[in-house]
Amino acid sequence: GRDKASDLSLQLRILPSGMRINSADWDIHEAELSIADGHIRIDGFGFSNGDQGISINGCIDRNGGDSLRVDMERFGIDLLNPLLPDNMQLSGSATGSALLVSPIASPDLNLDIVCDSAAIGGVNLGLLTARCHFDKTFKRFEAQINNLYEGQLRLDGHAFYTPSSQMLEADARFNGFNLGIAKPFVGEIFNEIGGELSGSLRYDSTPGRYRIASENLRLDNGLLSLLFTNVPYTVNGPLEIDTEGAHFKGISLKDRENGTGTLDGSILF
Repeated sequence: GRDKASDLSLQLRILPSGMRINSADWDIHEAELSIADGHIRIDGFGFSNGDQGISINGCIDRNGGDSLRVDMERFGIDLLNPLLPDNMQLSGSATGSALLVSPIASPDLNLDIVCDSAAIGGVNLGLLTARCHFDKTFKRFEAQINNLYEGQLRLDGHAFYTPSSQMLEADARFNGFNLGIAKPFVGEIFNEIGGELSGSLRYDSTPGRYRIASENLRLDNGLLSLLFTNVPYTVNGPLEIDTEGAHFKGISLKDRENGTGTLDGSILF
């Protein structure tokens, strides 16, 4: 129908039903959806399976003054796997919320999510937490991600994004962080990668420029196997990562026949 001569409006009601995702039955909740000129409202939309579920409520208005909230309760992130490359294989249970305020007129985001028993590419990470909000003083988004595994903080990461300048700044501190999760992203170079990464990395970029720097970075109990050699090596020692690539300076190597050596060189990006 039409609220005014120039405004198209639509009202929908979703009745309780079900669907099957990844061989599991999910309940679709009763909900209402209304669409008018420049305004969308969602009430009660969600689906659940046992103790896990997700719900969406709120509105989007091109003139601002609106908010959209997404709540998750032990939501299995493996549901995302059909949308991702096969080697990603996410798993874990996410609980938390995301509040998107005025997503069209003046975007603001408040996100607080905890993912328990998280894994990427078959590598267990333990507990992951992610938080994000918009700092109105500096007019930028601020995000934080942490990884707690076996009682220790393995990753402490921070990022800042300023929409007006498109500047992105990020830093991460590692403490025995499992490098195996990098395998889905570096599969064109390594067919095996693993080990414990410690030290810090920093990245910043603006349109047309980016910079990467590392500090006190090292790999312990590492496993590297280059595609073109297909030979696995145990790796220990310091490394450096910058804008040009990864640099190895006196890093120790051992092959499966217990042959040893020292690696000096670079892998350029």
